[in-house]
Amino acid sequence: EVESWGLDWRTRQSSPQLSQDLILWANTKLTSLALRKRLGLEALPTSCAVTDPGEVPALMRAHPQGLLLKHPLGVSGRERVRWRPSPDGGGEEQGIERVLAATRRLLKSAPALVFEPLVAIEREFSSHAQVLASGEIVWHGSCELFADPVSGTHRGHIVSAPSLHEEERARMALMPVLEAFRERGYVGPVSVDGFSGEHEGEAITQWVSEINARYTFGRIALALREWVDPQLEMLWVHPPGRAVPFEGECVSVQARQGAYRLPQEVDPGGVSGTRVHLARQRAELWEGVERSGR
Repeated sequence: EVESWGLDWRTRQSSPQLSQDLILWANTKLTSLALRKRLGLEALPTSCAVTDPGEVPALMRAHPQGLLLKHPLGVSGRERVRWRPSPDGGGEEQGIERVLAATRRLLKSAPALVFEPLVAIEREFSSHAQVLASGEIVWHGSCELFADPVSGTHRGHIVSAPSLHEEERARMALMPVLEAFRERGYVGPVSVDGFSGEHEGEAITQWVSEINARYTFGRIALALREWVDPQLEMLWVHPPGRAVPFEGECVSVQARQGAYRLPQEVDPGGVSGTRVHLARQRAELWEGVERSGR
């Protein structure tokens, strides 16, 4: 089943055993922060590690647009503090106290938190590669995170027809990160999340927001792309709440615009409830989701 996604289950068996320390290093946001600083990839210069709650009031006053404090091992937007000042400027002291209380709580289970100024994010994406035991780095490509246009909730992944220019930009930006993983002795999959948006009136691209040293849904979305006509836009939608089996036709390279379920050998009977939407244009993807009631 794993091989039919384009992945090789033997990689884990043929790779040297990774220590828990190395796995922790590879997945903590403190590593992502340190690497983007060292490699000149930092788009938000004031980002830093916070070890003492006493640092927080000054950071809040220096960043009136708002801030994020992230637990280094938080996942899916959990275990973080998000603060934005009230429009009328009131309640400043109460806001500081709430952020301080949350910071103290998170620091009980972490050596430091990652501080970032709040950004108006316009696009989120992930790039994927594999570090082989031989030392070779295999680049797999990038995909875009898809959010519900109304609620903003993460709903899936978009994989477009490859743009050679965009792929080369991502590969060139992230190759030093992948080389750092290889030099550390890491072997296995690497997923690097990033985003583009606006900060203090300037357009920015943060190539390294966080690193996930494991197979992620984004990597699986890229593998799923191999089952689809390369001329079509593809959206893999994850069901909100409890999964309801989808009994549509299985996706294949012959499939045209519409909603399909995953290949039978990967998702027998469509029990995952996920759907693959195909369209000629990006804008038509969400229309397909709405028509299918998802």
